[in-house]
Amino acid sequence: MTARNDPAEDALLRLFTDPSSARDPYPLYSQLRENAPLHRAGFLPVWVMSGYPEVDQAFRTVAFGKRDELTRGFGHDLDDDQTYAFMSKHSIVRQNPPDHTRLKGLISREFTSRRVQNMRPAIEATTEQLLDRIGDEQDPAEFDLMRALAFPLPVRVLGDLLGIPEPDQAQFRDLTVSITKLIDPSATPDEVQRGKSDCLVMERYFLDLISERRRRPTDDLTTALIHVRDGEDRITEDELLATIMVLFFGGVETTTNVLGSMILTLLQHPDQLAAVRADRTLVPGVVEETLRFHSPTQTTARTVLEPAQVNGIALAEGDVVLTMLGAANRDPRRYPDPDRFDITRRDTHHVAFAAGLHYCIGAALAKLEADVALNAVLDRFPDLALLDAEPDWRPNVTMRGLDTLRLTGAG
Repeated sequence: MTARNDPAEDALLRLFTDPSSARDPYPLYSQLRENAPLHRAGFLPVWVMSGYPEVDQAFRTVAFGKRDELTRGFGHDLDDDQTYAFMSKHSIVRQNPPDHTRLKGLISREFTSRRVQNMRPAIEATTEQLLDRIGDEQDPAEFDLMRALAFPLPVRVLGDLLGIPEPDQAQFRDLTVSITKLIDPSATPDEVQRGKSDCLVMERYFLDLISERRRRPTDDLTTALIHVRDGEDRITEDELLATIMVLFFGGVETTTNVLGSMILTLLQHPDQLAAVRADRTLVPGVVEETLRFHSPTQTTARTVLEPAQVNGIALAEGDVVLTMLGAANRDPRRYPDPDRFDITRRDTHHVAFAAGLHYCIGAALAKLEADVALNAVLDRFPDLALLDAEPDWRPNVTMRGLDTLRLTGAG
């Protein structure tokens, strides 16, 4: 079947092969979802779910889990036994019960909601420090929010949490951008190769950090994870590296994308911006609506672990399923007027952080950083405005984030 005879296939093909679609993928998501919310792709060996009920089913039922879907579904040549720890069989994002239950329980003993909430004062202080630098490092009347705040804030937060010295943190900007391509179905062979190399660079750094924390323990999450145990259970060496990689890479990439999208979307909706300026109790609603409206992770993958039925269609064990979070979060079957950005939307339940067993362990921290950052930006810049009518979105399918966000009004 050719794309010309299949509107769903045409939409999917354009999403995966046309970099310009990153600017506004939502009409293509709508075309895909309306024609086939469960679609068998013609150019990749995957099923594609773009509707909210279908994606939610994949997240919440035991028939769908994790295996080697990134390698089999995307065709990237990744050596599972030797490299790429955060995507390996030792990573929590690849495990199923009982291993997933054991590992998540061990991590949760240290990465608790109380620990996250206790980080607020430090996040507020870091945010103010970063905004103070605008006058020193960039023209305060014209600056790039991505470089000034959206990227360095989560790097500092995750870096401090894991015990990464501040002088080492700047190197991770280019590394995270590059590694993202390993989980992107649109990546070129050259991008995949660079992502592999940069992933190994990051792994070597964290292996050295783990060794250092064994010699000189400190009060950070890396030290805590090294020593965490529950009876006879403890994190293995492979799981330790994979866990630190997942927490850092996932936390930085996701939060960076949320911060940029949130400020951009408010500036594109002056009525919503005015409302939250007048009533700061709306800030949590801004964060949740941004997560729905511009999901930082647009796609994830699952493997069918046992035969399943979705919309009356039989899926076989071993089938790879690509879940389109960005499309599901704009499904009119789930949200009234889904393409309207509304920070007072009452039902903001979304799948931006997945759902069920593999709900993102760092979701609460990402939301906290977004809450703090938005309040600080509103306080600091009463006359904030866009310099570019159409800022540059990074040409990714999996992760949705801005490359730059040039603003004025810092005076």
